[in-house]
Amino acid sequence: MMPLNVQLWKRFPSPSSILLPYFQEGSCTPYTPGNETCALGNQVSYAINSTGKGALGLWTHNLKSIDFITQYQGLNYSGSAVRLGAGVQAFEAYAAASAAGLIILGGWCPTVGITGGFVAGGGHGPLTSTLGLAADNVLEMEVVTADGQLRTLSPTENSDLFWAIRGGGGGTFGVTISVTAKVFPDRRIGAANFQLLASAQTEEEAFWDAVDEFHSQLPTWVDQGGFAAFILTQQLLYARPLTFPGKSQADVEQLLAPLSDWLDARNITYSLTITEASGLLQHVGSVEPLPYGEDAAGQVTGGRFIPRQTLENNRDSVLSAARSILQDPDFRILGTGMKATTDLSGLPAGDNAIPPAWREAILGYEITAGWNYTAPFAENALLQQRMTTEAVPALEQVTPGSGAYLNEANFQQPDWQHAFYGSNYARLLQIKQKYDPESLFYAATAVGSEAWEVADDGRLCRAQRRGY
Repeated sequence: MMPLNVQLWKRFPSPSSILLPYFQEGSCTPYTPGNETCALGNQVSYAINSTGKGALGLWTHNLKSIDFITQYQGLNYSGSAVRLGAGVQAFEAYAAASAAGLIILGGWCPTVGITGGFVAGGGHGPLTSTLGLAADNVLEMEVVTADGQLRTLSPTENSDLFWAIRGGGGGTFGVTISVTAKVFPDRRIGAANFQLLASAQTEEEAFWDAVDEFHSQLPTWVDQGGFAAFILTQQLLYARPLTFPGKSQADVEQLLAPLSDWLDARNITYSLTITEASGLLQHVGSVEPLPYGEDAAGQVTGGRFIPRQTLENNRDSVLSAARSILQDPDFRILGTGMKATTDLSGLPAGDNAIPPAWREAILGYEITAGWNYTAPFAENALLQQRMTTEAVPALEQVTPGSGAYLNEANFQQPDWQHAFYGSNYARLLQIKQKYDPESLFYAATAVGSEAWEVADDGRLCRAQRRGY
């Protein structure tokens, strides 16, 4: 039987595939019989998506061009670049760049497209702590706005929209056709796989003490350009991998020695494997088998940024919140240790719409739960409700004023304007109203979605103006 992740990837060539299972079959599909009325479907009254009645989903999957530019000349940058069509996925970009001796900033999951919501949401990946976020390295874009115009966005053309669409969220400002971004010379990458299990040999409190020590090492690692991707459950801490661009195997051994020494001194059993790859493509392929990757879609998701100051000065509260969340066996935490400060890319502060909470963060906690395809929808919906009312608030309580990564967050986030966009929201809304005054583009938590409201019967209707 074909693995689930391969099954899902095989569906990518079809625009009918909606990978967020909460909304699958929630409205009409291309396979709804022609003699049946196309309304909302029968799943849940507020499940509105691009296959709903009267909606139009624009599909850019087949825009696959990859063009390298030897000497790009721009206002603030002169050097190598690449122009990517809107349908290019990370595994395609990584392979093309590797063949040219270069690297492109993309994410971990190799099937994720680079130019759309990834860049618009910010875009993190294994090179973030070394070269910055994907949005920080965009030089120009081609975007079709709601009036049907194909616009070039850059620091000198449509600069307000260029600011907004790099970090201000996807699906609301226009349709991205291409992105031109910096590329960099490929380089060796040191890495480590680390695993710690709570077991008879490692009692519960010793396990959590070790998790705390792992967290305490994150500032040192990210300051050395490291990127930590890990899974945390009640009984497992699994970092696969810890990535250190430009570092050798010996460098990584030295960076991880304080953690190893701490564990050894307490006779805590763990597994640690340190490797070195010749370049990014080899490194990513060793973690996420190309081209499909390892993790399938189909999750209930919520998240929160953990500020560096909180982790360094109030680590106990972060650990307590994590433990309380993981008491629910349905939940696990996907952690991302990184820094995303503007100095990494040479970008002036405030040059794009990345929210301040991301600049201040050292850790992203994404809380996930698997979608049970054999269970009734109502059972899965209750899981989403627990995410909204219990799990995410536990993190919010210990990180007041922070936010969440909108690409890996809860679509039911109550205060989404602040959580996803922070102090940028008012300016983003002004730009949205300028380029899309009729609010043609819509997503549930996208900038300007207040122009619409979901009626009691599930229909998406124009909201009372309320100043919009």
